[in-house]
Amino acid sequence: MRLGQLLGQRYTSLVQDFILDAMTPLLHRDCSVEHFRRAYWLKRDLLEFCRRERLSPAGGKLDLTERIARYLESGRREESPKPSPPQRQGKIAGPLLLTTIIPEGCRCSQDVRAFFEQELGAGFHFNQVMREYLWNNPGRTLGDAAQAWRAAREQRTIKREIAPQFEYNRFTRAFYEAHPGVSRAEVIEAWKRERARRESECV
Repeated sequence: MRLGQLLGQRYTSLVQDFILDAMTPLLHRDCSVEHFRRAYWLKRDLLEFCRRERLSPAGGKLDLTERIARYLESGRREESPKPSPPQRQGKIAGPLLLTTIIPEGCRCSQDVRAFFEQELGAGFHFNQVMREYLWNNPGRTLGDAAQAWRAAREQRTIKREIAPQFEYNRFTRAFYEAHPGVSRAEVIEAWKRERARRESECV
């Protein structure tokens, strides 16, 4: 019974494929664009047409359909897009000096890292500032990059002024500086006393 079912299913599939092939019109060069778009095509029909007419077989069914439609309308074969050559990372050649020019697409290599560690000290590390500087500033020098790194580091060490409207933040900074080692709970309690004092002065 099972064998009979399998044979029956196989027969039905073959019949369906035969009917579908019979219903599918022949795709040829003289087919109009309107007729081509109205008809239903199997992908294998589109691929066969592309190979026969020396069109690119790349892409999915929608890509093939649009490519063939343009070909039927214009009669011109589109050149297959050439793959872009892989972009080479900019490598700095020769000995590294402060006057060495940063090439296009420069990235962080072990040699460049060792150079900056020697120039900037053991605390140097490739942070976002240095990576972006090397990538975005071709034509500048490694000395310029070193100065940019120093400037960014100094900027981080500068204490930023807290705007007057952030009174709580200004108070906590001043309290921590005046009372090293205090806990956060003590700071909050001191802020409550400060607020109470200010409110009493306004009465």
